[in-house]
Amino acid sequence: MNTTTILCILLLSLSIVMTLFLLVRSIIDTIQEHKRDKRNAQWEAEYQAARMKSLEK
Repeated sequence: MNTTTILCILLLSLSIVMTLFLLVRSIIDTIQEHKRDKRNAQWEAEYQAARMKSLEK
């Protein structure tokens, strides 16, 4: 194997690792965003309920 072949294999390996990293990071971000959306919806529902209760007084 010459130097060019080794460099090409290293570059290909690096690009595969980067692609996998970005894919995993994207999945983690999607899961965190879903959890955050659920938490925000719950907070908003509680806030609206408390506000309606205070307006009824």
